[in-house]
Amino acid sequence: MADTLLSGTTIVEKETFLMVDRGDPTSPDFDETTLTTDGTWQTLDLSGIVPAGTKFVYLVVLILDDATDKAISFRKNGNGSVANLPSVRTQVANISNDNQMWVACDDNRIVEYIGTNNTFTQIDLTVSMYVK
Repeated sequence: MADTLLSGTTIVEKETFLMVDRGDPTSPDFDETTLTTDGTWQTLDLSGIVPAGTKFVYLVVLILDDATDKAISFRKNGNGSVANLPSVRTQVANISNDNQMWVACDDNRIVEYIGTNNTFTQIDLTVSMYVK
């Protein structure tokens, strides 16, 4: 049986996780042609990339657009919060911006994302690592 830790007033089971580096992917897993950016939450199925049992994915996301303040954000599938989301945002027109982020996925290895209602010049999204 797992040890238990007292964290504030919540008892948390101690688990063992395995972090797996996917190596050196030669191209992004998703791009602006495979992602919908219409200002509504979309699901992103990662089951073809990460194995069953995956708890978190490490995303490397690059965006480019000819306008400022365009963004893409991520959250665990089924979560309702829109605060404190891992995101990447254009800051200057025609200059790419990137970010790396851990995102929890559900048991089916699905995450949710929302992109500004915009046709981005470029979005490159790669699952670099995962934790199971």
